[in-house]
Amino acid sequence: MDVWPYQVDLGVRDFEAEELEEIEAAQNPTPEEERPAFEWVADVDAKARATPALLLLGLPGAGALFLKSTFQLQKPVARLTRQTEEKKSIWENQKAAEKTFVIYELPDDPTTLIAICQLDITPEQSPAWANELFAHIAPKTTIILDSFTANQIRQTNDDITPPMLLKLRTSAADKSDKIPFFPTPSLVSGPAAAFLTWLQVRQLPATLYVSLLETQMGRHDVITATLRAFEQLLPGLPPHVAKSATKPSTAEYAKAISSVAQKATHHLYL
Repeated sequence: MDVWPYQVDLGVRDFEAEELEEIEAAQNPTPEEERPAFEWVADVDAKARATPALLLLGLPGAGALFLKSTFQLQKPVARLTRQTEEKKSIWENQKAAEKTFVIYELPDDPTTLIAICQLDITPEQSPAWANELFAHIAPKTTIILDSFTANQIRQTNDDITPPMLLKLRTSAADKSDKIPFFPTPSLVSGPAAAFLTWLQVRQLPATLYVSLLETQMGRHDVITATLRAFEQLLPGLPPHVAKSATKPSTAEYAKAISSVAQKATHHLYL
């Protein structure tokens, strides 16, 4: 009788180990080195700004571009960063300098904060960022600006194009504006969903406005019409906030878009 030595079959899946990894991932969805850290600017009275009357939050792309183009953002009061930023190489830090999450104070109005998020935050990391932001800032009202694609609208056969502005809101939000709702069962995901869910669970007033991106050749791009759609929400802002907003020209919107457009790079290896 031949006896073969026992060998571990590396092709066999260890389901028990996989299940343990999934449980650990659910309990710690954001690795420690990727967790956000909130930081007030050194000379800012944090206590006076921790409970603003209004927080305008622009998410990467259309939301951040619109707020940057419409309001004068001169006085930063806080920022959120990843805990590993100081550990990155010089090259990585140069790239990261263009991707920030900075909170500004509206000129002459410390009760209104405007947050510009240009960081790439994954859906898995989004709840941690919502927790960190609202652990330090407790706004009475929050308005979130983001974008969506035509593919996210499930119950339409129409060829929809920008400008189109839709909304979702928490049950405690003001119900005065006439902007249509994002249709069900269509879904919003990522940071926008995480921030809105955090506020809904705590029964806090918040509205998410999403503007349609242009879809062409498989790409989803911010165009001038995408940004101009957000102008519909300005009349619903507090009068002093709406008064401080400018109305950028088409050329100014185009310049803002081109400043963040990803340009193709080509490498030649000899």
